[in-house]
Amino acid sequence: MKKIIFTIALFFFISIHLLFGQTRPNIPITGVPEQPFVSLREVMLSKTRGWDIGLSIGSAHSLADIGGTRDAARILFFDAQLKATGLHYGAFARYRFSNLFALNVGINYGRIGGADSLSPVTSSRYNRAYFFENDLYELALKTEFYLPKKYLDIPIDIYAYTGIIGFYHDPRLTVPNPETHEPSTFSNFQPAIPFGFGFHYTTQGNFKIGFNVGWRKSFTDYLDGEAPRAGPDNDAYFFNAINLGYYFAPRMRR
Repeated sequence: MKKIIFTIALFFFISIHLLFGQTRPNIPITGVPEQPFVSLREVMLSKTRGWDIGLSIGSAHSLADIGGTRDAARILFFDAQLKATGLHYGAFARYRFSNLFALNVGINYGRIGGADSLSPVTSSRYNRAYFFENDLYELALKTEFYLPKKYLDIPIDIYAYTGIIGFYHDPRLTVPNPETHEPSTFSNFQPAIPFGFGFHYTTQGNFKIGFNVGWRKSFTDYLDGEAPRAGPDNDAYFFNAINLGYYFAPRMRR
């Protein structure tokens, strides 16, 4: 957990340095015609269409039948065990078609896990004593819907997204009595539907820094390698990520 926090913090401080460490001193230049003043806010608001590519790093969390904070699994973020937090990282390319929406394609990796020993002592999960880890490899296509500037006229883009994901996973399950445990059979390739929200800020140097949270609805109950009776619903997981990208302004036609 400490290594994950250190890695994310390092990535964040490097991003801040890239974004704000390239300002130039205000040195007057003689012999150059005076340019019309354009505010920083106007520059930021103008950078809405075109490509940006970047990297992301953050945390990965399981919402499965093993582990959790109560007896039965709960949806969204309320059942995540912070001590079982894994690392998430990825890369993305996004094309902004208009002020209102964009398409984002990305590849992501995340390690999720859970342990019944981290559940409350009063729950039935605690005595079951299962533990699992799972490495997830995603290919994601997401549509991002942006908040119109007329509602929040600031140089920060706020959006929600959904889409389709295909992922490969291979859970590693640890049980108290492996010699009597019969492994489950399931497909390693699965679809998922992401739901999330985020924001990003674009600097004068065309760097973008942002943050997003994304919940993945899966269609399998075997992200933990097992389908116990503790939870009737399919498993899920979510990523939190800091994003650092570079914006490529579209070329103006003459």
